[in-house]
Formats: sequence, structure tokens, C-alpha cells
Amino acid sequence: MAAGGVILEVEGVSKNFGALAALSRVGFGVSQGQVFSVIGPNGAGKSTLFNVVSGLYAPNAGRVVFRGQEITGLPPERINRLGIAKTFQITNVFPEISVGENVGVAAQSRSAESGRLASLWRVADIEARVTELLEAFGLVSRRDELAENLSHGEQRYLEICLALATEPTLLLLDEPTAGMTPGETKDATEMIRRLALARGLTVLLIEHDMSVVMGISGSGSVTVLRITDVHAGYGATPILFGVSLEVRPGEAVALLGRNGMGKTTLMKTAMGFLKPWRGTIEFDGHNLTRLTPHAIARLGIGLVPESRRIFPGLTVRENLELGLSAVADRSAALRRRRLDEVFHHFPPLRERLDQPGKTLSGGEQQMLAIARVVMAGARLILMDEPTQGLAPAFIRHIRDMVAELKRLGVTVLLVEQNARVALAVCDRGYIMEKGLIVFAASAKELRESPVTREKLGV
Repeated sequence: MAAGGVILEVEGVSKNFGALAALSRVGFGVSQGQVFSVIGPNGAGKSTLFNVVSGLYAPNAGRVVFRGQEITGLPPERINRLGIAKTFQITNVFPEISVGENVGVAAQSRSAESGRLASLWRVADIEARVTELLEAFGLVSRRDELAENLSHGEQRYLEICLALATEPTLLLLDEPTAGMTPGETKDATEMIRRLALARGLTVLLIEHDMSVVMGISGSGSVTVLRITDVHAGYGATPILFGVSLEVRPGEAVALLGRNGMGKTTLMKTAMGFLKPWRGTIEFDGHNLTRLTPHAIARLGIGLVPESRRIFPGLTVRENLELGLSAVADRSAALRRRRLDEVFHHFPPLRERLDQPGKTLSGGEQQMLAIARVVMAGARLILMDEPTQGLAPAFIRHIRDMVAELKRLGVTVLLVEQNARVALAVCDRGYIMEKGLIVFAASAKELRESPVTREKLGV
């Protein structure tokens, strides 16, 4: 977004909690109309910084200046009235009143009569402002519903509505898409970007997902997975000889090649089961090169392995719930929400919920393996030969499942020998031969290229 003059200045801010220094001489400036992102690992002090800017914490040193006025140490309600609004990392709405009343309370706080309980619904434009915001976030049909009955994603939308209802100039968003499904994240990113542009907002953003950062800022595409010059193998036997590729958010990318060319080895290396001898693997700005598989899974990558690897003695429900082991929030509410999502997109699994995994057909087992990583909330799914050994009818179903994942905003890297199936659903592709990428092109170019026929025999 285009930027104007400086609207927020943070100068030498430090904040201690006892002997713990959460912030140490932090300084930066944010320009009018800018989307300014604060990025860092958990515990780095990002939310503490937001709490200092919004007045929840007073700093031990330094100052905060907003639109030329020092606001250091002012109470949060004064700062809010000056034009700064904040969302919270953990959803913070009024659960026992309706959706419309939540937004109405926030909107009324900006009126001249704010503070008088009797005047709460007497400001003429409040209802119109409430309706406008609820329509923008697709919540108008839920206006009379108690906020506690909304899904997690809807509650996140509602919290942003509350912040916008106070008519801010500067909007602080603390991980606004945390806990959302990939589809919800994609929709929320677009809605925030559109509203920020329409209202001329300045946005200060904390976010781990770089596709959200780039989506809100409108700064073009970003690479979600980047593999650079990766060499790997088993024991002393080299398999990969400098593989490089990239995958962008929302894409389905095919990795094609005959048996024994190193495709599965690359998947294992990307997922942390093999450590590369040389080169780097990055996901959303995180270096995966030395991370363990479970740490990689918790960042948002899911693997659907060759031969599916479901637990045959466990029921479909138990297999699905194992997907939540990669999620920090294992609440009953999240379990219900993720199961509902899986059943919506994979209806046959609902009918077989209490059946052991071993009683499912090959195609149903593949569906279960994919659904398990959806349960984990994976934003990038690595799929290794999902059509292997399946009947033609189920192969078509796998193709449709990949298309549905794309529609939901999930990014897919698809290893597949069946080039026709892969190129029918993928946006781009790479051909691998003897541990090297030998050709890369769009799906259309790959379908028409003589190189594809030469290397793959199709």
C-alpha cells in the first residue's frame, strides 16, 4: 500500500517484567496507509510491544508518539479514542450477548453520548455502522446469534469488526488468522486488505503466516516453500544432487518423474525425516533444515505418505483425531470444528466413522490420510503418489480432492507418476531425473512439451 507521512513512532521502548526484559530499546516508524509487519518467533516480545502501543502496559523506558502526540502511558480508552484499535491474539469478544450487540457496544463507544447506558442504542447511525461491518465480514445473518455460538473463524471476524467499529486510524492486528482453517485464512486476508484500502487504514500486524502478511499488504506473491540446492541420501549413497524448487501460496505444484528418481527422498527431506547434506529448505520464512518432523508439522506442513500409513486397527474417528496431535489447541470445540470441516469435504468418512481403518477400500484409506492432515490444519500438504494402486474411479476422486484443497486455500506439492492426473489439477510442475530437476514449466506447457514425453513416456 502507498504510504504517507509517519503516523506512529516508537522510540527506544523497553519493558521489563521483574528481571525479564521483554522489550529492549525497540524503535521504528509506521507511515500513513502502510501495512507494517512485526515478525518473530513465539516469546520474542511482539504482543508485549502491541500492549505498550495500545496502553495496556506502560513502558519502563522510551516513548510512543501517535500523529505527533505522545501517548506513552495513557490509559487504553484514551488511546482508543485518539484512533488506535487492537485485536488480541486470543479471541476477545463478549460471549453472552449477540453478534450485533457486540459490534454496537464498540460503535457506541465512539459516539458523543458514550458512557450513558440509557443512550446505548439511541445514536442514529450505530445500526447502519453495525450492519455495514457485519455485511463486510459475512456475519449479517448471524446478527442475533450469541457470540459464543459462532465458530472460531467467525469469532475472529467479529473481533476485527469490534476494532473497526471504533473507527480507528491505526489498526493493530495480533495474529488475526490464528486458529483459522486455510480457507478462512484466505478469506480473512482478502477482507482485511479490502477494508484497509477502502478506509485508508494504517495496519500494524503481528503474523507468522507470510502469505497473510503479503496478502494484506498487497505486495504480490510470496514463496511459501523454497528448496535450494538440496543434496541428501541414505548412508553414504547420494540420491539428491542439488534440487531447487519453490511453491507459492494456494498453488498445486506437481513433482513428476519415473520410479527411483528421488521424489520420495525429497519429500522425506522436506518433512525432516532425512537431514540434507547441503542446501536449505524454508517454509514461510522458517528454516526447516535442522528441525524435527513434529516441529515441522506444527508449523503447518502435513505429509500424506506413499502407501498412506493410516493406523489399521484404529477407527476412522481415532485416525482423524490423531491429526490434532500437531495442534497446540486440542479443545473439544476445535475437535468438533475440524471434524465438521472434514465431513463437509469428505462425506464418505462420516458414514464410516466407527469402522477400523483396515476395513476401508484403498481409495477411502487415501481419503482418510488426506483428511488427517486437514484435521491438523496444514497449510501446505505434501502428497506422495496418492493415486498409486487405485482404481480409475478413485483416481478421479483423488484429483477432485486436490482441486477442493486448492479451493480451500491449501497449498499442495504433489508427487505423482501419473502425469495426466497431476497436470489436470496442478498449476505448475517440475520433472525430476536422477536426483535433479531437469525441467520446470506451467501445467499447460508440460502437457504439450516433448520433454515430458521423453522423460515420462506420456
